[in-house]
Amino acid sequence: MEPNPNNNNSTNIEAFLHGHQVNLEELEQDGDNDVPKKQRKRRRTSKAWGMFTKLPLDAYQDGKERSMCVCGQVYISESNYGTGNMLKHIKKCPKLKKSRDPRQMILDHSGSIGSCSLEFDQVVFRELLSAAIVKHGLPFQFVEFDAIRNCFEFLNSEVQNISRNTAKADILKAYNAERLKIKAMLEEVPG
Repeated sequence: MEPNPNNNNSTNIEAFLHGHQVNLEELEQDGDNDVPKKQRKRRRTSKAWGMFTKLPLDAYQDGKERSMCVCGQVYISESNYGTGNMLKHIKKCPKLKKSRDPRQMILDHSGSIGSCSLEFDQVVFRELLSAAIVKHGLPFQFVEFDAIRNCFEFLNSEVQNISRNTAKADILKAYNAERLKIKAMLEEVPG
């Protein structure tokens, strides 16, 4: 029997395989459809995961995934909870502030080794970067150079790289603030 190509019966789909008619229902019965597909987990990209360790699922009765900081503070770490709470904790964690990470060790003027502050202020970094761009006449695209971004990340791994549009907005913001200061000073001058 020759299969009809115009037949649209969804339960009996006909196909040509080397001149043979194939019944889809028979294929489904022959195939092993009981094997579940393995889902790929998303990679965790937040900087919080570097400071927290995952706890076993059976540690708590509710079955929610949790992670623990080096100081012992425990947070729920399932994907729908986010990492904002962990990132806030990292900023004020007493154990992380006292950390003696060898990458954060510096020599002071007397030649002894000390630790530098682990505090990194993104706002101050952006202000200093804007000032450098203006002072040296650098293009806004300077902040997008790969070598500069690598240099910033080497100096501090917490740095959040900005785009040229953000650098432009920061410089315009600083310009307007300075303009208002000068305007206020000129208004105070008699005459």
